[in-house]
Amino acid sequence: MSSKVYIADMKSTTNSESLVKKLSKLFYKAGFNEFIDKDDLVAVKQHFGEPGNTAFIRPVFTRQLVSDIKKWAANLF
Repeated sequence: MSSKVYIADMKSTTNSESLVKKLSKLFYKAGFNEFIDKDDLVAVKQHFGEPGNTAFIRPVFTRQLVSDIKKWAANLF
């Protein structure tokens, strides 16, 4: 069985099409909100932990994910 892959075009021509807003749309389109129940403990991993790390999620994107997760009254760490 193949998995669904969700992508977003990195180009944005208007503020309503920003990458941050596209990330939020992907969050819901992929159904992540369906896995989060009230008072669930949810981890948000910021980087992969290797020395000299350049593979990290920019804080502006993490902020949007945290905002979307908080809508479901989850506990974040």
